[in-house]
Amino acid sequence: MPEIAELIEQFPELRLRPLDTRDIHAHNRMQRTDEAGAYEWWEINALDDAGCGLTCSLHLGHAFDPAYRRNVRQIRAGRFVDASLGRKSATAALRLAVFLHGRLAARSEIALDVRSCGESPPGRPWSITLGRSSLSAEGEGWRLAIDAPCTTTSWRHVLRPAATGVSRVTADLLIRPRFHTTTFWRRFLPDSPIGATHDWLPACPSASVNGTIEWTGRGGRRALPLDAARGSLDHFRGSGPIGEGLRRFFLSRAFWPAGAAIGELVIIRKYIQLAPILMVFADGEVPRIARGDRTPRAEFQRSAWLLGYPLALTWASETRGMNVSHSLNRLADASPCRTIAVSRCSIAVESASRDVRLEDQAGLVQMIQPPRLDSWPWKRWCAPISAS
Repeated sequence: MPEIAELIEQFPELRLRPLDTRDIHAHNRMQRTDEAGAYEWWEINALDDAGCGLTCSLHLGHAFDPAYRRNVRQIRAGRFVDASLGRKSATAALRLAVFLHGRLAARSEIALDVRSCGESPPGRPWSITLGRSSLSAEGEGWRLAIDAPCTTTSWRHVLRPAATGVSRVTADLLIRPRFHTTTFWRRFLPDSPIGATHDWLPACPSASVNGTIEWTGRGGRRALPLDAARGSLDHFRGSGPIGEGLRRFFLSRAFWPAGAAIGELVIIRKYIQLAPILMVFADGEVPRIARGDRTPRAEFQRSAWLLGYPLALTWASETRGMNVSHSLNRLADASPCRTIAVSRCSIAVESASRDVRLEDQAGLVQMIQPPRLDSWPWKRWCAPISAS
């Protein structure tokens, strides 16, 4: 397809490798590697118009665990550390945040016994199991089944991450593509000086999510049904540790019935900002990628615990007729290595077949700040609790 070839030639730094979403299950499989610092995670997002939904990620070689990162650094420095502690098979974790009208309603961040984790063998329908939770292929879509203890959701999590009694969060969600399109294996962070690469597959840029999320909170048992909520599935993997020279990584999502826009912004070496990139997927159209020609606003606000995050983020390319703006009123979930905000966004995308112009849509914005310290608060907050 000439349009795809033109994108690959225009964005050589992204290492685009086109895939058809109808064949995505085979490409969603785990990458086998024993390289120190390797990581992999699958991430599911779901959000309805009222700002209710979830973000769930299943991690192998937990890229944001300070203990795992410390072991990798010591192995590379030649210190006497068991080499298996720096491999992807050494750590596993689940991270789940449930949103209710844009606010955090339940959270689970747990470390898992790697012996309880596994992937279906080749030749069988793809699935990955982490503890009592799983993500599995079901027809052209996926089923996400979660059963995990709730962890604290307040500032006390900084001092002692702990399970809140016998409270649990469960979910049974069916994720189906709203349409099929071409997607890409692509680079999502700059290659590190030591040769580590970082890849990202937006396996399903636009999905319809149905099912129920249940958890036990202060008000007793709560249930959140999702009926045709808009969502996505992503697959991230890397051959070395995240964070060498990386300051912040912003990732935003905006959905509409026949499309989705994904924005990214990388900041390295404290204040060096790379060109923002916007990817647009739409039903019946070739994906579009554009470098932003407008610098996102730099004004920051601070949360109640003094964590800085932007007032707004804008991805825009006037030459390509794209503009997606996110307004961030408050953080929904936060830790020292990752924050998530349920945003209200405006969307303007011009295309050959249609123009999309929407206001006050629900969206998601993530800000990743890889931990660079092994100090006590970071270890206490970043490291998830044990699932046992």
